[in-house]
Amino acid sequence: MRDFFLKPLQGVASGLAFMLGAHALVIFLIRPISNWINNLQPSNLKALGIDGIIIWIIFLILSEIWEKVQPILNKYVGQYVKLAFFYVGKGFHSFYHIFGITPGKKGIYPGQIVIFPVIFGICFFSTFLDYLAIQANLDVSINMFSDRIVEDMEEVVSVQSMIGWIAQDQVSVSNFWQYWFYSLRASFLGYRFEGWMQWLVAFPINVAASIIFLILGIDHATHGLSGFKLKWKDNELDYDLPSGVAEPKPARPFGFFVSGIIAVFLLIGQFALSALPVNRIRQMIVTSTSTRTSTPTRPSQPPLTPQQTVAKYYELATSNREAALELMSERWKKAEKENWEEGLKFWNTLEQVKVYNTEILEQSSNTVVVKAWLQYYIKYKDYTPCETLIFKLVLDTNQNKWVLSSARDVVQKPYCDR
Repeated sequence: MRDFFLKPLQGVASGLAFMLGAHALVIFLIRPISNWINNLQPSNLKALGIDGIIIWIIFLILSEIWEKVQPILNKYVGQYVKLAFFYVGKGFHSFYHIFGITPGKKGIYPGQIVIFPVIFGICFFSTFLDYLAIQANLDVSINMFSDRIVEDMEEVVSVQSMIGWIAQDQVSVSNFWQYWFYSLRASFLGYRFEGWMQWLVAFPINVAASIIFLILGIDHATHGLSGFKLKWKDNELDYDLPSGVAEPKPARPFGFFVSGIIAVFLLIGQFALSALPVNRIRQMIVTSTSTRTSTPTRPSQPPLTPQQTVAKYYELATSNREAALELMSERWKKAEKENWEEGLKFWNTLEQVKVYNTEILEQSSNTVVVKAWLQYYIKYKDYTPCETLIFKLVLDTNQNKWVLSSARDVVQKPYCDR
């Protein structure tokens, strides 16, 4: 009876740990190094003279090494995902013998019904981490549920932040399900979609990918549920059914009934928790903590994140200049007003300015440095030049909002980096 309760908990904990491991490899190792290599400008290094050339040679060597190391790390990410599902199934192995299986070992049997909601939750776990990270103003998201290559679970797609996309599309995201539903149509394999293309291309593909990912997860969990052992074959994770494994008894209607009740309760619990807004969860935690300690509650978060503030500024800049200035610091606002007429002449030549990507470079409690990629749509012209800027934003505690404080490192380009 002890294994009936303890083993499933151990299996779920192991599944979450391996999924976190896959998440951490991408966030803290694969993504930072890839971004550093991709964003390093050769011209900046060569301008340093002989020192820059030496550094550039070292950089080329490191890039070659990284091209060989990254596929190995990607492979480990995929293996961690497989192990997450396998150990969940292994934790519920006792259900396999208690409830039995269908005759001929084919079809759905009670053990699979029990683990289905758990696998469902594990599939959504990394996406739920994305949602929590966005709510906490952290640009560290990777969507491994819908934004991945479905033919091979070992593939890891490029990481794209959705914070700027949410601001551009003016989507209201107050709970996890709203975020997930938006993520299904916002991009596919890291490529951004806009307008009707989101529904015509990205959405159906991502829905299919999500279903396939869930099926693959159930398949790997079923190996653990059925008593298979892990083995490595040709540097690949594989399964082996050891000899001497006791055959489970045939499943009976009572087994399906009990497993169905357990599955329903597990699903209801997941939906109830994930449907709550994060602010509500925080409030519950703070309320619970305040009954035991005198720790004061945290102030409410600003309505716009730093990246959303940059996007909102350029959204207003060409149509409502005065409203756009309200997103600037007092010092910058004063400088803009002193050159009001000259500034208006510039902004009146633009149809719109599109912020097509953002990245947080530095972050503290009241200061954030954001790099923004901009595309200018000039009136009566058939070209759209681009540039990158690095903004410093500070938190205006009096108005509880982020404001633009300064801009630097402007790089103008005739084309847009994607």
